[in-house]
Amino acid sequence: MQTSTTKHSIANYNARATTFTPEGEIRACAVLIHGQGDFCARYHSIAQIFCQHGILIHGIDLPGHGETSGARGDIPSLSVAAEFIAHARDHIQQAHPDLPLGLLAHSMGGQLALRELIRSDFPYRFAWINGPLLHPARRKTALGITLLQFLEKLAPRLTISTKVKRIHCRRPSSRHPKSNPLFHKRISLRWGLALIQSAKDVLREASARELNLPILLTQGAEDSVTPTAYAKEFFISLNWKNLQYQEIAYALHEPFRDVTYPAFAETVNQWCETELIPSFDS
Repeated sequence: MQTSTTKHSIANYNARATTFTPEGEIRACAVLIHGQGDFCARYHSIAQIFCQHGILIHGIDLPGHGETSGARGDIPSLSVAAEFIAHARDHIQQAHPDLPLGLLAHSMGGQLALRELIRSDFPYRFAWINGPLLHPARRKTALGITLLQFLEKLAPRLTISTKVKRIHCRRPSSRHPKSNPLFHKRISLRWGLALIQSAKDVLREASARELNLPILLTQGAEDSVTPTAYAKEFFISLNWKNLQYQEIAYALHEPFRDVTYPAFAETVNQWCETELIPSFDS
């Protein structure tokens, strides 16, 4: 697998993209959408799995994340996030116009990927989503939301802590014991409220759509950031063909960076071999 970075100008932001390229034949491509406070270069362990199956991965750090410009944690709107996703998709298509294209996403990125699958007219061919952020306001009271809405009108770019710590994502004995300095725990008021509304939209609209493409939804069985109960409930509510839900035992929010990586990798590899790769020939 080869890793490369490129610079892009998107919506007045100086953006950094990361591309993971298989050593052999490229059979398909995927847009990578990272989580809140995260960045695409951090998904090396995910890329290794998919690149082994000939899937090229291209992701762009969203505004205020990784090496893209902007206040840390501040994405102006859902439309700007969608513009970044579309830019990544168009970049791949220009280079590989005839190959199947899918989505790979985690956490907040998982919510954006679901929104993209539900609302976009683009014919995505597959998706892997881990621990999607389905209930970002689950610990907020109605009064708390009202207060955030009031403050957002006064200072929309003000950032607060997500309160997500490394111990919530992976265990101290994990294969990735240290945090990258580019990783942060900030989120702006306007982006937080946008995610709350977007989650409501996804939950309402997903059950009304019928999608027919290979989708793997993975979930850490002991995830406290995006709890397993919500993922299960969401999975049961869907009428999507070729959708698989797999819990990773003992895993926290990032099963792909925890001691659970071998079990996670086995799950994804099996899905690639039995569901994803055969779909490219259909």
